[in-house]
This record gives sequence, structure tokens and C-alpha cells, in this order.
Amino acid sequence: EDVIDQFSDVEPFLVRKWHYAFYTFFDLIGNNVIEWRDFQQLIDAIGSVRGASSEDHIAATLCLTDVWHLMCDTMHKEYSDKITLIDWIGMWADSLTAEKEPAWQKAYLDYMFRLLDASGDKLVDLSEYIEVLGYFNIQREDAIACFDKFAVNPDGGQSNSIDYKRFVMLWQQYFRSTDINDPGNHLLGRA
Repeated sequence: EDVIDQFSDVEPFLVRKWHYAFYTFFDLIGNNVIEWRDFQQLIDAIGSVRGASSEDHIAATLCLTDVWHLMCDTMHKEYSDKITLIDWIGMWADSLTAEKEPAWQKAYLDYMFRLLDASGDKLVDLSEYIEVLGYFNIQREDAIACFDKFAVNPDGGQSNSIDYKRFVMLWQQYFRSTDINDPGNHLLGRA
């Protein structure tokens, strides 16, 4: 609640989602900051699951290094610095009114889609989603419940997968929408 008070001009629902993303997908070491070591831990985890010489591990190394550098540049930080929750929330709040989204956000979105699309078929299906959310300690049951909420077709029926276009829409809803009913609110594993 302290963070919500510090950003009183931002919808509390958004602050809570950004807070969740910070601790679930970025502060992987669990020391209340984002730093290069968090990215390195994810790169190492991908290497151990998909193979140290796999295309996925090489892509993770290249893409996540780029994301870290772009994120630091956006926040005017050195690559050896640490990003606090306040820095993080402030950056997202600023991006709501920016003319264009910071480059790191697009790079990370593209990387996450690639990571989720383990088969390379340009679709994210349930099994891929469960596997990748498991890297971030999200339980299988929670991943299934979330997938069922956002993987729907235009008629409201269940879909077996989502494509990149749908992923981008859901991503934007997660990070920018204040509508609690948007399906994108479930994209990152919280039902």
C-alpha cells in the first residue's frame, strides 16, 4: 500500500499489476531490486531446461542482455546499477503518457513471446505457457486457470492457443489497462 500512496496519480490496480510483475518476472533473486544477476539467473535456467547450446539459450543471452541495457538506458541507470520497485513503478507510470513505449518494453514483449512459443510455430499453447510460467514459480493450476481466461476466440469460446497479435493485445492490457475485466490481466499468471 505504501507504493500505491507514492503513486496516487496512478490507478491502484495498475500499480498492483506492475508490483506483481516486478517480483514475479524480474526480481528473480528475491532481493527487492532488479539487477543483471536476475537476468543472468533466467538465462541460466533457460540453458538448463532447453540446453546450454540450444537456439533458445543463445536467444535468451542476446535478447535479455539487450532488454537489460535498454531498461537501464530508459531509467538513466548504469548497467551495474540496481532498479528499485519505486524506479520500476515510476517508469511504468511515465510510459503511460509517453509518445511511444520504451524500446526495452517492446524487446521484452517480443522475447517473452518467443520464450513462450517453445515449438516455434508462432502460437503459444497451454503446455508451452505452463512450462514457461513454471520458470517463474507459477503453479500449474494457476497457469491453467489464467490461460483459460485469456485464450478465448472472438465469440468467447475457448481457444487452444494465442498468436502474436493476440499476445500483444493481452500484454498491453496487462501493463496499461485499468479495466479489471480485461482478459490480459491474467496473462502473467495471476487469476
